[in-house]
Amino acid sequence: MIQTLWIPVRMPGMNEILGASNSSRFAYGAMKKKWGQTVGLFARMQGFKPIGGPAHFEFECREPNRLRDPDNFASGAQKIILDALQEAKLLENDGWEHVLSLMVTWKVDKKAPGVHLTVREG
Repeated sequence: MIQTLWIPVRMPGMNEILGASNSSRFAYGAMKKKWGQTVGLFARMQGFKPIGGPAHFEFECREPNRLRDPDNFASGAQKIILDALQEAKLLENDGWEHVLSLMVTWKVDKKAPGVHLTVREG
């Protein structure tokens, strides 16, 4: 089964995640909760179904400009989205037995920044 999910907002980068984590455990917890709810809401609105087994995850990150480094926004998007899918009970676990591969591409899209996720089971 193949599913897609469009998250039409600019995701935090790994620098922002680490900054929140280093400032206090409460700041990181609040960030994780906010993004978990946001991604879960988009998933429910788009009819995203629970992932039934091991899957390949393809992330297309769309940035409004080239100010952030690809490794920063790509790693942040992967971390936030996979954790959010678990919190929303759409992904059982983000360990080896459930995540077969991660692929990330990126492009500049001034009109529609966000992340397009494609999940391919099997």
